[in-house]
Amino acid sequence: MAEKGKGLEGAHGESEAEAAEGDAAATLDPIAAALAVGGADPNPPLDPRLASYLAKQEKLVEIQTEHLHEQRELQLEHLRVRRWKDRMSLALQGVGVGLAGLLLVALAALTWQAHEDHGLVVQAFTAPPALAARGVTGETVAADLTGKLSAITAVVRENSFSSTGAVTADAASDVKIEIPETGVSLTEAWRLLREWLGSARKISGSLRDNGDGRVTLTARLEDGEVFSATGPASDLGAVEESVAEQVYGFTDPNNLGVYLEINGRKSDAFAAAARYAELARTREDRANAVVMWGDPSEDPERQVRSGEIALRMDTGLMAAHLNIVNGMLALEHPQQALAHARAMLTARPADQPPQHRGAGAAHLLSYANVEIAELTGDFSAAEAARPDLYHTASGRSEMLRKNALDAAWRHDPSAALNDLAEAPLFGDTAPDIARVARYWVDAERGDWTGARGEAQALAGGDRTALADTRDPDAAAGLKVKIDRRDGPLLALAQARAGDPADAASLIASAPMDCYGCLLARGMIAYGAGRRAEGEQWFARAIALAPDLPAAYVDRGQSRLITGDVSGALADADAASRLGPRYADAFKLWGDAIAHQGRWADAITKYDTALALAPTWAALKQARAVAQARRG
Repeated sequence: MAEKGKGLEGAHGESEAEAAEGDAAATLDPIAAALAVGGADPNPPLDPRLASYLAKQEKLVEIQTEHLHEQRELQLEHLRVRRWKDRMSLALQGVGVGLAGLLLVALAALTWQAHEDHGLVVQAFTAPPALAARGVTGETVAADLTGKLSAITAVVRENSFSSTGAVTADAASDVKIEIPETGVSLTEAWRLLREWLGSARKISGSLRDNGDGRVTLTARLEDGEVFSATGPASDLGAVEESVAEQVYGFTDPNNLGVYLEINGRKSDAFAAAARYAELARTREDRANAVVMWGDPSEDPERQVRSGEIALRMDTGLMAAHLNIVNGMLALEHPQQALAHARAMLTARPADQPPQHRGAGAAHLLSYANVEIAELTGDFSAAEAARPDLYHTASGRSEMLRKNALDAAWRHDPSAALNDLAEAPLFGDTAPDIARVARYWVDAERGDWTGARGEAQALAGGDRTALADTRDPDAAAGLKVKIDRRDGPLLALAQARAGDPADAASLIASAPMDCYGCLLARGMIAYGAGRRAEGEQWFARAIALAPDLPAAYVDRGQSRLITGDVSGALADADAASRLGPRYADAFKLWGDAIAHQGRWADAITKYDTALALAPTWAALKQARAVAQARRG
């Protein structure tokens, strides 16, 4: 059995070996075999078949290598194109994102504009056939009314810090720009957006022939208010003007008074303010209506009273402070004017009535900054800020004259005269300010005779106007100017021109609560050798306006002339603290120090003053003397 098994195993083993040999023979590469055989001989002869085969293989390798190079170039070119396409894709995506952003911004702007649309839209009017046959159609009446409302709006925008809505015609023949594949025009979309988000008020109406040569024009707001006027058909323009004012006064009562005041219709402006008070529904509007009651007034006491009443109703109303500042300046109560101007800077623009926010609040803040700068002696800053108040051509004449006054106060008579020469090119507004500016130009040059002539002309003009007027409001304003401005200027000029007796007579009747009057009294008394009296007047002026530097400077100069150097130094120190950019305070300080022989210290003060008033001739001369004495 054992041998039998062994025989089977052996038979099986032989079979596997044979099979292996057969497989090896079947898979043996003849080239490899030849190489193996040839490898036994170090220098075997090359088989022709092998040489041919190797040559073909070498050529194949070369072709494959060349193909690989071409394929590599193609792949590199493909990568370059793909990178360029990726960059273009990113760029186009960026452009798309940018356009989408711009579209969103434009949409937001249009939405906001629609939301803020508080204007008037004049729709078509109707007119009887008889009038239409003469060319007076409903379309022409609507166009006329649109034009008159637009004219009122233009005047208001030119002269008021309160915003006002636009006036447009609701024309059915608007140019239509179609939005592709929607069938919707941009004009219609914009109109729908305004109607949805805005609060513009539509006006329609009719013109009726009364049959007696007169016509009646009626305008209706879409929410029910009706306005009408009747007049001769030959004077249709006046009828349209009346209706336009009624409509505008109802939709923007705040600014109708401004329009009427600008057109010289002060009594109508007061009546418009009264109607505004009746229409007011909010605390801010009621307070602002009171402000408008005082705003057209020429009586400074009425201006102050209106502002004070309005502040009791709305403690943060900047326009109320403005009325008080204007009135207090005219009354020569500069301490109160300064306090209310500073209060304007602390008021919140967001708390103002809607029509005063934005540009209106900025205007009010600029006004406050100008007045604070003038009251504290920073005349250059006042000039620099004033263009923000007079940004339209109609106000340039007044702006130039006020700039001339500031230039004279900062001792630059040439700049003042240049401004005065340019101002008439833009109108003849504020002629009295021009005379005051020329007064101080003459004073700066030491020509007190010329200054006296300007003061006499100023006072004479105001007295003539007072005698001619039949307007109690205007009369009250003129009387304040004569008593509190013209009289003190004339009295001071008389004293400096060498007529102290006439000066004392003129100033004797001046009010006791008038800052400029008290300063003139003090300087006149000192000039006449009545030092104790002069000290009393200056003390009263300082008590009336303790935060202003002018009285300290005037008293210090008077003291220095009489040899009171220590008193002058004390006044210079106080004035420089109250008016840190008041050149006169530092010149006074330098003059007082120079009297002590401290030339280097005097030069330091003079240099500070020169930085604030670089063209001041007397200051330059004083510094030159100090420099020479120091050397």
